[in-house]
Amino acid sequence: MKKIMIALTALALQSAFADVKTFQSPSQWECTYISNDNVLQIFGYGGVNLGTSVTFPGSVYDAGAAKTYTVNEFGTNEAQPVFTNQQGNVTQQIGSITCPNSTQVIWTGAFSNLNFLTSFNAGGGTINPGSLPSGLQSCTTAGDIAASGCENQKKLTNVTLLPGCRSIGSRAFAGCTSLRILSIPTTVTYIAADAFVGSGVKCVVLQRGNVSLKSFPKGIYVTVQQLPYPKK
Repeated sequence: MKKIMIALTALALQSAFADVKTFQSPSQWECTYISNDNVLQIFGYGGVNLGTSVTFPGSVYDAGAAKTYTVNEFGTNEAQPVFTNQQGNVTQQIGSITCPNSTQVIWTGAFSNLNFLTSFNAGGGTINPGSLPSGLQSCTTAGDIAASGCENQKKLTNVTLLPGCRSIGSRAFAGCTSLRILSIPTTVTYIAADAFVGSGVKCVVLQRGNVSLKSFPKGIYVTVQQLPYPKK
């Protein structure tokens, strides 16, 4: 049933995407993907061992093409979800997702239909608006938070921004009323003035980077973590 469903998904999208392929890895999973050179976008997933936690591999091997692809993107700019209800009601099972460090983009709609998802690790991916469900509680990324990327995630209490994150866009955490504290790594060089409007953020910890204290509105206490300078 999974193979038939995913095959139909691929056929339905052939008109929109020139290079849509479906294959099954003997050891792990079945997916529908779009390849453009080394860019691999996954937008159909039928893992054989689906459970409450899903960890995507950093690469997949297509035996038909005799080629290994690096996993770069999840979803598409057409707001195509990675998981669908037809896949064994999988949206009612997954509570945690981990994307590989090679991830560059989490597209709008990619995981927004996973109503039970509470923990999400984007790897190195930029989080776009509407890519995650409203019930999310924990989010980790070494990528950017795009404009409105986490807006109105009212249950979000824990955000971990890892080195590699460079920017926090306009209204990135607007309306995140349960979020209280956020640590900003040194790699962040831009924070929009309205990134935290209407949020519950009370304290921001700066790990001595290139962000001005003027980037934060009144009402948010900003402390600078004085990391030791490297010895010359």
